[in-house]
Amino acid sequence: MPTMSIIPLFPLNVVLLPGSPLPLHIFEERYRELTRFCLESEQPFGIVFADDQGLRDIGCTARILKVIREYPDGRMDVLCEGEQRFRIDDLLEQKSYLEARVQEYFDEAVLDQARFETLKKAALEIIAQVFRLADQPFPEDHFREMEPELFSFVFAFYADLPKEARQKLIEMTETGSRLEYLIARQEEIVGRFELQAKIQRNGYHNGRPPKTDQTE
Repeated sequence: MPTMSIIPLFPLNVVLLPGSPLPLHIFEERYRELTRFCLESEQPFGIVFADDQGLRDIGCTARILKVIREYPDGRMDVLCEGEQRFRIDDLLEQKSYLEARVQEYFDEAVLDQARFETLKKAALEIIAQVFRLADQPFPEDHFREMEPELFSFVFAFYADLPKEARQKLIEMTETGSRLEYLIARQEEIVGRFELQAKIQRNGYHNGRPPKTDQTE
């Protein structure tokens, strides 16, 4: 049975994936309070994609790994990492920031090992291309050691897909389907990084392969 809990909620125009890093600049007072609570209690908070259509039902918890910088006026830069997907059951407005009653959200089916190995091989070839285009060493052993579900989300992070596509991925409940969805978009994924590599060769550089959202 999924575990129920109440967590602080941080709506953002960002889709956080399990296993993915997320740097945040915290400046609003309500989110400073949320951050202080999570640091003191060593608890995660929930990030859920929010846009003009409102809040999505499926999000991902974020664990604060490190406070990078604290400013005299109370602002701070923190580094978070995605942990566990959740589904929102109820929104609670009892504090300065939102809270939500949530339940854990998992993949339903166990991926057959033979099918996973076939999909992983195709996925690793795409990820390797991304690293080559970014002129970075490819840590193949790191990817090979991952559990199937986590591997699918880390692949999604390096694929650097649009937000709506990322949201579709965290809502999927079958690892194989998630990998097949990503592999089917190989041309789009590699094409994006080929364009970035071309821009960088012409004098522009924007860091490591995947772009990440960095502010509230």
